[in-house]
Amino acid sequence: MRRAGGGRIVNVSDWLPVSGRPLYTGYTPYYASKAAVKALTESLALELAPDVLVNAVAPGPILAPPGLTPEEDSLFKTERSE
Repeated sequence: MRRAGGGRIVNVSDWLPVSGRPLYTGYTPYYASKAAVKALTESLALELAPDVLVNAVAPGPILAPPGLTPEEDSLFKTERSE
C-alpha cells in the first residue's frame, strides 16, 4: 500500500472491547478475537500512518445470545440504556 501511494484498511470488530466487560458466558473465543482485532487496528494505525488509514467498524449487538431468560434480556437492555 505504501508503494502504491497509500490506502485504507477497515477491520470489523465489536463494541465489546470498549464496553468494560463481557456480559455472556461461553463466548471467550469471540471476546478475545474481537479484542485482538481492536488491538491490531490500533497498532496498524500507528505503524502505517500517515500513508495508510486504518479503522475498525464496531457495531453493537443486534440479537441477544440464544437461551436468555426474559429477566436476563430485560437486565441487559436496562444496563445498556442508562
